[in-house]
Amino acid sequence: MSRWIGLFLALALLSGTSACGSEKKVSAQTWAKDICGTVRPWAQSIQSSVASTKNSTSATTPAATAKVQLQKVFGDAAKATDKAIKGVDKAGMPDVKNGSKIAKNFRSALVAARDAFVKAEKAVAKVDTADKKSFDTQVGQIGQQLGKDYAAAGKKVSVTQSAELKKVFDKTPACTG
Repeated sequence: MSRWIGLFLALALLSGTSACGSEKKVSAQTWAKDICGTVRPWAQSIQSSVASTKNSTSATTPAATAKVQLQKVFGDAAKATDKAIKGVDKAGMPDVKNGSKIAKNFRSALVAARDAFVKAEKAVAKVDTADKKSFDTQVGQIGQQLGKDYAAAGKKVSVTQSAELKKVFDKTPACTG
């Protein structure tokens, strides 16, 4: 059980990545504020869910109980990510060089993260809980795959694609506080 607990801590790390999507051009300042105002609650929601699960499980938690909790965490993360995708779609695209590409990459990262959560949730649903050791091993493998999928999602985006956006993100309270 403890092997997959560490995975949940990694879920919180994606809080530095975000999304975006419509063709509505907005200032870099507005875009950064809207993106961070959407992404921060998304990351906090996932962190809260992970912390709650971590606090309510231990090495002695029955596999069937852990399975239900894992499915809930991954399902909740997918739903939260869908909500974040909608929020960043509303943000439009930053009026900077390559703004459309940057916005699409942000959105793509969130879609990939959501898909990783859904994939993990479905994989956990298939795991048999009859043998605790086997359950823990399989969940560990699912966790490793989720970590890879999640890392790949994060690589899809970077505010450093635009020096102007990086400066704005660094100065926007919703992004730094």
